[in-house]
Amino acid sequence: MSKDTKSNAFKKKGVKHHRNIGVLIGTSTILVITIVAFILVPALSQSASSAEELVFGRYGKTKIDYVPGNYFARQIEYINNIYRDSDTFSDNVEYKRQLVWQTAFNQTVIQKAIEDSLMNSGVTISDKQIDKAVVERGPFKVDGVFNEEAYRNASTQVKFDLRNQLKEELLREQYLTDVMYGAYRNDSLLDFVANMGSEEKKFNYAVFNADSLDDDFFRSYASTNLEKFTKASLNKITVYTSQEAAEKLLDRINKEEISFRDAAIAESQDNFAAEGGNAGELYFYEVLNDVESEDATNNIFALNDREISPVIKTTYGWVIYQMISTPSMPDLVSQEFLDDVKVYMSRNEKGLIEDSLVAKGNEFSGRLENDSDFLTTAAAMNIQNGTSGYFAVNYGNNRMIPSSITNATNQDPAFSSAAYDELFLERLFALSDEGEVSDPLVLGNNIIVAQLAGTQESTAIPEDSMAYYKYQIESEITGYMQSDLQNIVLSSDKLENNFLRTYAKIFYAN
Repeated sequence: MSKDTKSNAFKKKGVKHHRNIGVLIGTSTILVITIVAFILVPALSQSASSAEELVFGRYGKTKIDYVPGNYFARQIEYINNIYRDSDTFSDNVEYKRQLVWQTAFNQTVIQKAIEDSLMNSGVTISDKQIDKAVVERGPFKVDGVFNEEAYRNASTQVKFDLRNQLKEELLREQYLTDVMYGAYRNDSLLDFVANMGSEEKKFNYAVFNADSLDDDFFRSYASTNLEKFTKASLNKITVYTSQEAAEKLLDRINKEEISFRDAAIAESQDNFAAEGGNAGELYFYEVLNDVESEDATNNIFALNDREISPVIKTTYGWVIYQMISTPSMPDLVSQEFLDDVKVYMSRNEKGLIEDSLVAKGNEFSGRLENDSDFLTTAAAMNIQNGTSGYFAVNYGNNRMIPSSITNATNQDPAFSSAAYDELFLERLFALSDEGEVSDPLVLGNNIIVAQLAGTQESTAIPEDSMAYYKYQIESEITGYMQSDLQNIVLSSDKLENNFLRTYAKIFYAN
């Protein structure tokens, strides 16, 4: 296969990928299937009896249809057989069935994409190659040896179908040989990957989060935002269908044809209906989040006892409120209230919390300038702290690199996102001198101050284990490339995907 062929395979507008795109796809490894499902292939409905109706899409000019015995049909049977006795997945038979058919469709699309790529590059499989495959792989062997009589006794259709299947296999194998093995399986690449995690570092660390802030911080915020935390007891009716339906219901309530409570039980479409619409005590900000209008929220909180609001548009429908008790100001001393403020700020005022935590991190770092011990100072300031084990830069906890920050910090929740935060890892490993302290680093909802505690070379892989380790690396690379291929092909401009429409026509037609 030429270089141009490799670079043009599976092109899609707006998608960037490596010049040599490919994946280790063999008879048993094309698209590693992670589903566990069992579903017999049922008879097709009468309304989906013609071949034309069973076209699930196209890849380029190639039709992807279901015909008994074709690649798509064989994939469905293959997946069924693999997972026939498995029961660790959903018991929903319809769900399993669709999953099996969808996976078979995806595999078929990739197979057709491979064939399309090879065809465009002029690759063909000769009759002589197919003849050889019939002898070596065909079902005509007796005691392991090709039997001419068995071959002659097979029907013409059986031979024709077998040759087509073998051609598909040979094309796939040709693709693997041209694109995969020569391009990617070389010692230089494997040596490079094997040494990616050679430098390891360990760190002392201090963790600052919302729990590091005292009650006065949250009390101060609440005292300057009292309106947000005004609380009222409210009844509520929710109507999803239309404003007209809500207005008619409100009219019946106002005319006393039905009580608010009975209307809520009979007509409301929210979780408070069974309680007669009793929504309990709600903060001003909670109601504001629903109605998305400060004026409307002010009007609700201005209602008198038992007064009913007009119909109000919300983010999800229309509501009618009834005031049960007039609003009250928050108790700024109550711990329960301060906990509510902390929850609110953690969701809505992350910037303010982050700024305060960064200030605390800088205060901590300032104390270290007097040559204070990192961990001792953190403990004295009642700051969460610890020391990691040695680990290498390993973005995404890649299995090709033995160590990771996740394991090195004993899966500390504060570092749960660290392996996927490139900027954090970059700044952490920029520390080069033992004892050097970082600036406060943002990591999720935490601020981390780190100190380099040591650097070492990772333990060398024993020579007698290197071959196996390189094999693991090859498998891991294959997995990534496989995922890339699937994403590129299934999002390609060449793919016309009508799977759901045709599937519904087969299984759900009346």
